Amino acid sequence: MKNKIVIIFVVLFSFSGLSQQFKPGLIAGINGSQVEGDGYAGYNKAGFVLGGMMRTRLKNFLSAQFEILYIGKGSKKIARPDKGDYDYFLLHLNYIEIPVGLVAKYKTFDFDLGLYYSRRIGKYKLENIFGPVPTYSYPVKKDDFGGYLGISYFFHSNMSFTVRSENSIIPFRKFVNYDQQIGIFNKLFNLGWYNLSLNFTFRYYFYERD
Repeated sequence: MKNKIVIIFVVLFSFSGLSQQFKPGLIAGINGSQVEGDGYAGYNKAGFVLGGMMRTRLKNFLSAQFEILYIGKGSKKIARPDKGDYDYFLLHLNYIEIPVGLVAKYKTFDFDLGLYYSRRIGKYKLENIFGPVPTYSYPVKKDDFGGYLGISYFFHSNMSFTVRSENSIIPFRKFVNYDQQIGIFNKLFNLGWYNLSLNFTFRYYFYERD
């Protein structure tokens, strides 16, 4: 894991030397995630977000941004025996993620949207109250592809706080979607499980925002 994080920063700062038009930055924070399809609601699975970014100006108010991140995703349901709730579920996933999108500047705010590609790294964990859940017939895919939407507030000339929402577009596991309602929509759109994330990050830019 440490080696993969080091590679992220080496790649980013290699790009920074290509042109003065590409401006680098660092990203660190936390991610709350859930899975559409597992039957459990709430962004209860916490994970880290760590990586970097490169930005280049397209217009006076518009920029393109490229990021490489380590991000933890998944789903979690804690059992509460004291309340008669013995249901337990855990899905633990780690990804190297590459978001690419556009950033629009307005006063002290940045608004960004785009697409991301994630590649799962390491072993995943899927378990319930009975222990590990076999996934031979319905494996968890290595790849995750989706879109994101975010807003950043600049509290300093080169530092911001960002809130971003991410959603898978293609299911990362083709299994029964327990969140779908019974009926025609279940038959038409019951495609599998999707990652949903809400992350909160601090961003440091190696330049002053103009």
